[in-house]
Amino acid sequence: MFCAPDEDEPGDGELTTTCHQSDPLVLNVPCRIGDYQFAAAPLDCYIRDISDDVPAGDPRWEGHPPGDGAVYRCAKLTAVGQGGQPAWGPYRDFWMAEAPGEQPVVVVEPEEVARQILAGMRFEPLAIGLAPRAVEEDPASIGLVGAPVWMWVSNAGPTTWGPVEESARVGGVTVTVTAEVESVTWAMGD
Repeated sequence: MFCAPDEDEPGDGELTTTCHQSDPLVLNVPCRIGDYQFAAAPLDCYIRDISDDVPAGDPRWEGHPPGDGAVYRCAKLTAVGQGGQPAWGPYRDFWMAEAPGEQPVVVVEPEEVARQILAGMRFEPLAIGLAPRAVEEDPASIGLVGAPVWMWVSNAGPTTWGPVEESARVGGVTVTVTAEVESVTWAMGD
């Protein structure tokens, strides 16, 4: 869960790494800035334990006594300036039972998420428009041998033709699926 410096990078983690804060997007963030350690998704922020500064009974303990878990400050970077100076944005304080580095990392497989989104999308079958009309629909309809027959999708809409778009956010990653018909092949059976 915690960011780590590149293996070929010398130093103690103070240098730029390949970690990225995704919201707001800040690329190549340092592993540590002062007392803050970068925590990747799902937290996606710099955290530090502030339990010693939070008195017992404070709402940030969420009803837990001091020593039962810890209160953390999660701070967001808005940018890293020249010389590595951080520009801090909003922060929030929260209680957690375990240190963020001890929790399992959420591994998101975007392709699997996309499959799940697609499986949940609801589509309707296409209705065929036909000219001349089928005799079953219009007994007075006349078709001539050698005359053209026109076919089209008569109920084109978002649930039949598309596009339909749905998104899901999992582990700090947003996956969007857009479904639409690209073509129709008519099989006339002759």
